Amino acid sequence: MFIITTILILNLFFFQSAAISAVFGAFYFFILSKKFSKNLRIDLIYSFLLVLSIVSFLGAAVYYFYELNNFVIAIILIILPITILFLRGGDSRRSNLVNRQWDCNNRFFRSVMRLLHRISFATLTRLLAKTTLFCSQRQRKKQQKYIWILTFLYLTFAFILFKYLFIFQATSAIRSPWQVVPNEFFICYFLATLILLIICWKSKTKKTLFLISAHFFLSASVALIIYPIGYGFDQFIHQATEKVIIERGAIYPKPLYYLGQYSLIVILSKIFSVSYIWIDKLLVPIMFAIFLPVVIYSSFRKAFNSDKNLSLILALIFLILPFSSFIVSTPQNLANLFLLIIIFVSLPYLTGTAESLLPLIILCLAILAIHPISGIAALIFLLLIFLSKRLRKSRLNLRARKAVLVLFLTASSIIFPTIFLINSKLANLTVKMSLIETEKIFEFLYKLKFYFVNNFNPIFDFAYFYKFNFYLLIFFTVIIIALAYSKKIKFFSAYFFAFSVLLLNFLILKFLFSFEFLIDYEKSNYTERVGWLAFCFLIPILLFGIGQFCEKLKSQRILLKAFFLIFVCSLITASFYLSYPRADDYETSRSFNITISDIAAARWIENDANGKNFIVLANQQVSAAAIREFGFKKYYRDQFYYPIPTSSRLYQYYLQMVNDAPKKEYMAEAAQSISVELGYFVINKYWWRFHEIVEQAKQTADSYKIINSGEIIIFKYDY
Repeated sequence: MFIITTILILNLFFFQSAAISAVFGAFYFFILSKKFSKNLRIDLIYSFLLVLSIVSFLGAAVYYFYELNNFVIAIILIILPITILFLRGGDSRRSNLVNRQWDCNNRFFRSVMRLLHRISFATLTRLLAKTTLFCSQRQRKKQQKYIWILTFLYLTFAFILFKYLFIFQATSAIRSPWQVVPNEFFICYFLATLILLIICWKSKTKKTLFLISAHFFLSASVALIIYPIGYGFDQFIHQATEKVIIERGAIYPKPLYYLGQYSLIVILSKIFSVSYIWIDKLLVPIMFAIFLPVVIYSSFRKAFNSDKNLSLILALIFLILPFSSFIVSTPQNLANLFLLIIIFVSLPYLTGTAESLLPLIILCLAILAIHPISGIAALIFLLLIFLSKRLRKSRLNLRARKAVLVLFLTASSIIFPTIFLINSKLANLTVKMSLIETEKIFEFLYKLKFYFVNNFNPIFDFAYFYKFNFYLLIFFTVIIIALAYSKKIKFFSAYFFAFSVLLLNFLILKFLFSFEFLIDYEKSNYTERVGWLAFCFLIPILLFGIGQFCEKLKSQRILLKAFFLIFVCSLITASFYLSYPRADDYETSRSFNITISDIAAARWIENDANGKNFIVLANQQVSAAAIREFGFKKYYRDQFYYPIPTSSRLYQYYLQMVNDAPKKEYMAEAAQSISVELGYFVINKYWWRFHEIVEQAKQTADSYKIINSGEIIIFKYDY
């Protein structure tokens, strides 16, 4: 380990060889993961996740107090093995239990064998044993051949699906990836999912997890492949921040949030000599594909001693839940992924088959470093687990225990409103708190009903019925599971408490708070995040219930099994479709992707300004393109020179230009507000009043420039 660390540090400062970085970086993390796996007696993949969590937290802590330069990263490379060496845990109770069971099984086996030797029909017994062995081996070989054929079919469909995505990559403006992907794509996806589900049903080997991970990555990588320039808006801001940290060691003012993701990406980029952009793009989709299936599989195996094939089925069935949080890398999405992992990893601890809370603590620290909203939810859950275990072992009477638990739950139920209020005061953001409005309550209660869609399109009606009623379906299904398995469900009490606490936080935020500093369509954003986190804690209960149903289904007729498989595959396909922006007869996405025209416009403006101070009034796609090309190049006091929708006065001026009229007075007011004499107004062809706005702007602007045959028109105002 010393030699590998030394070579990595020398390469960091002197050689900077990509080959050395790739080889020795891989060995470095493999050996660390192997050592940690041995210390904690956990799977290697899970151990690797914990190593990355430690890197994320250590990097965030160091960065907050100093910076992430090469010297600091070299120190982290040295500290990391020492930290892992001293972090020890273990599941001794489980290990001893397994050893006792093994000894019992051995004694039973030896007793049976001695009894068989005493029987006079020993020869007949041996003959029967050989015949049974021959038949079982023959049947096993036949089944193995059957699984190999299905595996080949799945890989063929997966190859076709990836090929579709690469063929239909979009560099022009589209609202949804499904606008360019043909309908045959979904037929192939459905068949691939069905084949994989059959493999999981029949398979008895853990190797099938590789196929499940491949399917998770396929499902989460549509935006990654279809949009080669990039997807969304936030991702470009975070990438620009990471670029500054890599080049200068830090960005000022230092944000308190997101440091876990920034430090993880910067450290991995430096160690492996790989572009931070690619690490950023791939981080969440790849971690979603690699870690989540393994964690779900291992957790159900350890917590309930589930069969391998049942645990594989549950890992795959997770995809029935829309996974839009994991199709693009942002701190919130990464933190959500870690939270889901900690929720599943907790299962063995709650069922008593694991004792050490160290892995949960490491994951919780990483989440807190990445994003506070998910981090606080993880901390509440971890404290619930710790408190419940302590109270059971304490000498307090029952009334005192209940009082402590109620006090903790009450404090936790107002934690998010309290933190949002404190943060708004510190950051000078406008967060209004008002009394509960009766209309809001009635409107909310009215929406708590099943919404039936009937547009005479059975496939889309099914998908959108699932979407519009998703939370109700999950909630009532979990209630039914809790009633049906009331004795077994006691292990999930911490999940129910966490759900209840977060749901109360959600309701308080929804009815009492208004985030005025956000634009209209984002004002409910923070509230919805807390609501989504609450329902995350019901997912293990949902999968447990599905697992119990699958166990009973094994003894049923083939027709019922076939119906179940087709129904599950339909749900997964619907979830897959709903996880991405859509433009159909039911819903239309508001946002477009960043295009080559947006980039061309940003570059032209930069060249045309020729070093002068200027502002740009444009939509968020053009702003993202400018950030992608030039980073945070210009600030006028605290105002960025392109509009950023969530926190920019310039965006309000842009809305006036497109919603009212492109008046010269609006541009003059925007320019004077930050003391510049040059302004640009950018309008994209897909804007609904494009032609009308263009004709009006031609009358008020000093000049204009047509980009890419009219995809974008730039109007210049010089004062």
